[in-house]
Amino acid sequence: MTSADLDSQHLHPGGPPIFLDHVLGVSAERILYDTVLAEEGSGFHHPQNRYLLVEADEDFPLEVPVDFCWVTAHQLTTLLRHGYYVNAEARSLLTCLHSLW
Repeated sequence: MTSADLDSQHLHPGGPPIFLDHVLGVSAERILYDTVLAEEGSGFHHPQNRYLLVEADEDFPLEVPVDFCWVTAHQLTTLLRHGYYVNAEARSLLTCLHSLW
């Protein structure tokens, strides 16, 4: 079983996230950070989230659906100071990114 098969078995019931194929299909040298952390809360027994930071290649699509937008790490960090605009998963991913600097 490949990691893509394993990951696709644990997806949100709404379907795969928009750029999942780009993230899971990258070569090993493009992976900057890969870890599994415990999910916050106790609603489920031992839930975990995989956090994967990858370097996008030049053909990565810049166009996103209307309910998405690109932000910089600095913009996202600034949002953290203004309440709960950034969910727990995004906060964890931002922390993973900051560990690389």
